[in-house]
Amino acid sequence: STVVKWTTSIPSTSQVQYRNVSTGAIYTTTLDSTLVTDHSVSISQNLVTNVIFGFTALSTSPDGQSVQSDEFSMKMPR
Repeated sequence: STVVKWTTSIPSTSQVQYRNVSTGAIYTTTLDSTLVTDHSVSISQNLVTNVIFGFTALSTSPDGQSVQSDEFSMKMPR
């Protein structure tokens, strides 16, 4: 499992899209609609050890403004 953390300047929702770089499979966590500026999303499903995954943080403010981070990659430990 892993935890993705990020901050936003405006209180907004939290969600992470992640992909298995080897297979191209894309997954999205359940939307957390709690409006916060310090975001933390725990991911445990579909992660495979010794495989690289790309992660993108997604947030939407109450007025509908959506932002996403650049993708960052991490190799899942054994």
